[in-house]
Amino acid sequence: VQAAKIFEELVDKTEDIGFPEFSLGDIFNSYRIVEHLIPTYLSSVYRAEHTTVDQPAVIKFIKTDSPLKALEEIRKAHDLLHRIDPQYTARWLDGGRIFVDRSGAPVNPEHPEANEIYFQILEFIEGQTLREYIGKAIPETSKALQIALDILDAVSAVHEVGWMHCDIKTENIMITPDEAVKIIDFGLSQKLGEGNPARYGSPGYLPPEVKAGQPWTFAGDLYSTSCVLTSLLV
Repeated sequence: VQAAKIFEELVDKTEDIGFPEFSLGDIFNSYRIVEHLIPTYLSSVYRAEHTTVDQPAVIKFIKTDSPLKALEEIRKAHDLLHRIDPQYTARWLDGGRIFVDRSGAPVNPEHPEANEIYFQILEFIEGQTLREYIGKAIPETSKALQIALDILDAVSAVHEVGWMHCDIKTENIMITPDEAVKIIDFGLSQKLGEGNPARYGSPGYLPPEVKAGQPWTFAGDLYSTSCVLTSLLV
C-alpha cells in the first residue's frame, strides 16, 4: 500500500513532464535508435546501436521530481556496474541529463519550462528474461540446476562488491542465447551499511523482514533468489 502511494505521488508530480521522442534512425549521444522498447509513466527505453563501433545498447530516460535523487541514482548505477564482473550483468556505457519542455522537445537549461530528464546507456543483452524462458517450457533438471547455480553466482558477484540488488525476480534475470545468466535492473539496489530504511520491491519476492519494515540485507536478496529458484525448479 505504501509503495503504491509513493508511486502515485511521483506520477502526479511528473505527469506534465514529457519524454524526448525519437524515430527509428535518429541519433542520440552517438547511438542510432533502433527500437522503442518500454514506455512507462516514469521511464522510456530505446534499443540503439553505436554509430561507429559494434556496440548494441539500451538507452533509458528517467523522469524524476528530485534532480538530486536522480543524479544519485545515476552515480550509483555507474559505481555498481563498474564494480560487478561484467560476466553477470550489463556493462555501463554512458549517462547524464538533458533538458526538455513539457512536450519532450529539447530546450536550453534556462528555458522557463525546462525539466531535467536523466538517462543511462547500458549494454544491450540479447536473450529473454527467466520468466519468458520458463514460460515456454520448464527446462530439464540438469539444465535447471546449472541455471540455478549461475543465478547464485551472479547474486554473489553483486554481494562481493558490497551491494544488494533488492529486486531479484524472474523478470530481472536474463538468459542469453548461449544460456549465460545476467542480472539486470539495479534501480532499487543499495550499498550494504547505508542504513536506509526498507525500500519497496516486488510482491511475491519480498523477504518477511522487509515486509515488516526492516532494511534490506544480503539475506533478503537470498530470500528473493530462493523464490526465483523455486519457480525454476518446481
